[in-house]
Formats: sequence, C-alpha cells, structure tokens
Amino acid sequence: MPVNIIRCGLKQAQIQPIFTMKKLILSLLLLCSFSWMQAQISDEDYKSLLPHVKAENWKKAFNASEELLEDAEEDNAENTENAALVRFTYLYAASGMVKDGKMKFEKLQSLVEKNKGKTILSPNFIASMNPQNTLNKTMFTNFDGLNKGFTIVTNKVGSILFYIEYDIKHKIDPKELHGTMVSCGGKINEIEVNPQKKTDWIFKMKVAEATIK
Repeated sequence: MPVNIIRCGLKQAQIQPIFTMKKLILSLLLLCSFSWMQAQISDEDYKSLLPHVKAENWKKAFNASEELLEDAEEDNAENTENAALVRFTYLYAASGMVKDGKMKFEKLQSLVEKNKGKTILSPNFIASMNPQNTLNKTMFTNFDGLNKGFTIVTNKVGSILFYIEYDIKHKIDPKELHGTMVSCGGKINEIEVNPQKKTDWIFKMKVAEATIK
C-alpha cells in the first residue's frame, strides 16, 4: 500500500509540470496572436484616413498614414492589402504637401526611396480605354501584347500630383474593363521625383507585377 501511494505521488509530480508547460505555451501563442492582430492595419484604420484625404488636409493624412505604416513595419505586417492602401494614401498626401509648399522635394525623395520594393494598392478608379482621359481614372491597354494601366492622380482642382504606370502580370481585355470600378496594385518598382523640382507634377511611379481588383 505505501508503495502504491509513492507511485501515485510520482505520477502527479510528473503530470504537474506537463500541465504547467502546456499553459505556458498556450499563453505565449495567445499573446503572439493578439500582438499580430494589433499589428494588422484594419479596415477602420484605413477608413479613418479618408476624411483627411477628402478635405485635402494633407498633413493629417500624411502623419496618420505614416504612423500606421511604421507600426505595421515594426511587426512585419507592412505588405497586407490595407497596408498597401495606406501606402497609396501616404504618397498621395506627401505629393499634396509638396504641391502646397508644405514639404520639400528633398524630404519627398527620401521617403519615396524607403518605399521602393513595397506594395501599393490604389483606391477604386473608373477604368477607361481613352488615353486622353486618364485624370483620376485608370486607362488600360494591351497594345503589342503589353498589359498596362495608367493613372494620373490629381487634387480637387485638377492639378496633377503624380502618374502611375502599372505593368499588369496577366492578360487583360480593356473593353471588358471599360467603365468598371477597379483597384490596381503591385510592387513599387520605380519612383521618379520631378528632377526640376517643379510642381506641375510631383512624381512618377512604376508598379510591377500588378493585379486588378
């Protein structure tokens, strides 16, 4: 009988650390999961930027989007769809600030360099086939088998802020896309800041491996 009691006590002593270890692992997994969820840029985060953009309060839009992207970068969540949308807003706001004389071209050059190779996603634009009508629209062409999209982004009064050229990685039919609402995105391949530092256009951007949503 004493032997049985000793054996039972040994089993309990062995089982207790196992339960403790399982609890520790579960706690760590939950903590990592919670931290990951916090790092993700949510739909609400992105939507919170839109009133600033609509009002062309470029500084608020820039600061808020920069903060979201910095948090996402720290937690390796900078290439999600919402992060790509926020990055568009970030560059859009920066170009607006330069246009209004509230940011110098030197600072713009510095920040665009940091965003090369990262993903970007535009908000919805109307698809077009007319190369003469690309202001705040996306014109598609498959001329010579090259699938491309072009957008000229302006401010409220129609002044050009920047150009985007998309190299689309799949075949497109511009006729099917014409008149629909599209969102294009991919990896920022090149960004050229106006070399003459004039505000007739602020920068030109090429996006590689682009897709249409």
